[in-house]
Amino acid sequence: MANRKDSKGRVLKPNESQRPDGRYQFSKMINGKRYTIYDMDIVELRKKELELLNSIEDGSVKARQKKYTVDSYAEYWFSKYAKRGRKISTASRYEYAYKHYLSSKIGYIKLVDLNNAQVQDAVNDIIDKGLSYTTINMAVISIYEIMETAIDEELILRNPARNIVVPEREYKEKEALSKEDIDLFFTALNNDPHHSFYAPMYTVLFNTGMRISELCALTWEDIDYKNHTISITKNQYYINEDGKKNFYISTPKTKTSIRVIPMNEAVEKALKSQKKLYNKAGIILPSLPQIDASGREIGRIHGFIFFSTEYKFMRQTTAYTVIDDVIKKYNAQAEKNHTKKLKHFSPHQARHTFTSLAYEAGIDVKYTSEILGHASTKITMDRYTHLSEENKKTQVEKINRINIS
Repeated sequence: MANRKDSKGRVLKPNESQRPDGRYQFSKMINGKRYTIYDMDIVELRKKELELLNSIEDGSVKARQKKYTVDSYAEYWFSKYAKRGRKISTASRYEYAYKHYLSSKIGYIKLVDLNNAQVQDAVNDIIDKGLSYTTINMAVISIYEIMETAIDEELILRNPARNIVVPEREYKEKEALSKEDIDLFFTALNNDPHHSFYAPMYTVLFNTGMRISELCALTWEDIDYKNHTISITKNQYYINEDGKKNFYISTPKTKTSIRVIPMNEAVEKALKSQKKLYNKAGIILPSLPQIDASGREIGRIHGFIFFSTEYKFMRQTTAYTVIDDVIKKYNAQAEKNHTKKLKHFSPHQARHTFTSLAYEAGIDVKYTSEILGHASTKITMDRYTHLSEENKKTQVEKINRINIS
């Protein structure tokens, strides 16, 4: 379609026209309302066009600014932006952190009125509760990202969550279990009529160093008895939706987490024992939805290796609960018998225990890092450095035995 021209042959822009009486006209439908302006001079008309459009845009922005509280804008952000460019599990943690730790403190404030001091006060409240660095950091990141989008949408000029002060992260030494504690735990586990069912699962956990989320996602197709390997390709996640935990299967946390690890004799024996439970007549195990990074369901995963005593899919929280129950029962008996008690530990400490045992066995740090699925050998070295220091002390003690005089 050819551009319209005025009586002097000048090309008119869209929505512009020249009336029979020589006047120029600009007419446009905006947000359901027709706006029309006139002028005898095309240059002056276009100045008026710009003023009109700016005033409409400014009014629209101001209307949106008045519309949003921090809470209502956060809801908008979680529904429209949170899942863009990040895993749905990360988006879910942002939402949980904001709603549980910040919303009650700053959610009622008008978006345009939120300031740095108010955000800092809300974060200080989380700090004062003694919550972990990870929780504090997740809350700060969530409000920061929300406010960055508000800047992009020209609703605010500055990010009130910028330069929020949080405590420095304290790296606590991840304690590995001693050989004695491992033996005590498995003795207690195997002698517990309610929980011995889970013995094969903990055998695999301690002997592979895999994450509990990876263990819960293992399926029989991941096991290669011929080559004595296990393929780690999936993670179990849960997402808080409407106050309920919904479980999904997705890819592991990093590219290096996708790996093939060796399977020793203890693991192979445990898996074959687990297979007998799996093949038990009448068991119909549930499947879980598989999602991509954006949270879109792309299929369902069947054939999970580990499951609960109720023959439901294995949840990560169950792995914690079983350990707590076994140790609590064992320690009650140890109290009566005046024998050694077991320290409470988490499934993740089995991973650190594996790392320590790998070091003691002389396994190369790079290979150990690959088995663990660490993003870099530095993460593994942080653990090995501590072990190396202990080893140095042992060597010094040996040197002290050389006493020539």
